[in-house]
Amino acid sequence: MSEHDETPEPHATPEGEARRIATAQEWPRRIGLWETAGNSKSPYGTARVCRAQPTQVLLVIGESEMAQRLREIYAAGEVVGWSLQPMPESRTPLHQVRGPIADAVGGSSRGYNQLNRHGFVYAEEVQACPDEALLDIRNLGTSVLARIRTVLPYTGAEPPPARPATPLTSPPRQRDRELVNGLATSAMPAGALKTIVAALNAEPVPPADDLVELLLDTAGLIDILALYRATHQRREHDTPVDRKPGR
Repeated sequence: MSEHDETPEPHATPEGEARRIATAQEWPRRIGLWETAGNSKSPYGTARVCRAQPTQVLLVIGESEMAQRLREIYAAGEVVGWSLQPMPESRTPLHQVRGPIADAVGGSSRGYNQLNRHGFVYAEEVQACPDEALLDIRNLGTSVLARIRTVLPYTGAEPPPARPATPLTSPPRQRDRELVNGLATSAMPAGALKTIVAALNAEPVPPADDLVELLLDTAGLIDILALYRATHQRREHDTPVDRKPGR
């Protein structure tokens, strides 16, 4: 599991890390939901940050100066478009709930150990962490998470309902449909989406290749052949390859 795409610079500042992490968490989503802010050489220490998918809300865990400053930066809206995941004001050290977690997991330290090693310091951090991000922690599976939640239920903000697709006066071409459908249900303004669709529709369509059509047809991949034809431009004098009777 990859936890970050970019390595923080030595002595990285909280302000720089806040911007870097927000950029790394932008759509499309990377592999892995967690980022590490700072490193062992940073005078501010380190912190862990995850995104409360699919919203642009970030949860910061840890008690270092880096963690405190990141919370302040995101809470103040200093990184445009991003905010801080809400968390209860109380601070219960995670080790104080080690016993209840172990009891819930059948007397095992599994669950608590994974949370502790990952950087959780307070029980409230676990409560504010979305299930998807907890499942992204190594060796913490769905059964253990379900038991942890009996002790530390989720208290963070629920993701907003899916946004209806933006109606388009100029529908996207077949080859761009999956991309545009994803953007249409995002928070992108309708005007910006229509501009993207217009730009995509203005791009030249790649020419069809007779050999590709013949290979798809010979393999009997009719649906894929139809998709290929729908996303490629044939020359006017070309005749599409047709399947022969009985094949």
